Amino acid sequence: MSARREETIFQFLWQWAKTTPAAIALASPGHEPITYRQLLDQLDSTIESLREIGIGRNDRIAIVLPNGIEMAVLFLGVSCAAISVPLNPSYLENEFEFYLRDIGVKALVVQSGAQSPAVLVAQRHGIPVIELVSSSNAAAALFTLKASRSISSASQHTVEPDIRYEKIMSALGGHAEFVDRAEQLGPALRRAMASGKAACVNVQVDPYAPYPND
Repeated sequence: MSARREETIFQFLWQWAKTTPAAIALASPGHEPITYRQLLDQLDSTIESLREIGIGRNDRIAIVLPNGIEMAVLFLGVSCAAISVPLNPSYLENEFEFYLRDIGVKALVVQSGAQSPAVLVAQRHGIPVIELVSSSNAAAALFTLKASRSISSASQHTVEPDIRYEKIMSALGGHAEFVDRAEQLGPALRRAMASGKAACVNVQVDPYAPYPND
């Protein structure tokens, strides 16, 4: 099956669940594989939970979980409802301090009971913590999300000039640059294309400044 370019992640997975509901969607060592029908049901549940908590489309949600099927499914679920910012669970406290503060996350998702330094940083900065609670009945649901409190209404903006979006890409392991002068843009774009990675060039240039012909 080929996906149309305009399809969202959810629409794409919905089509697979509709046509091949029993096909294996995700598999992970030490865990029962899940089908496309199960995956779609879990995405529905995750999206609904995030909306009830108060997460909106433009909110950035940090995810600190070990690699595995729950991490993969949560990443997809958050991406369908907001902006996923997965962070390496092995980061030290000062690294979480840098990313959580500078990226401007709306909430942090961790495994229930996790002793991650990310939780300490989130609490210090008033960032709500959402716990992922693994289900004992994987056939019914992989996990549920639990927040200690609701989050205020999501912001309605689409771009914030004070948010360093390139740092989100850096956290994801991609190529990231910040450009604030017109003459930097051409070289930055060439480096981004040559990097062979997903890339973000955050451009904050005066639109009326003369642009060099390079």
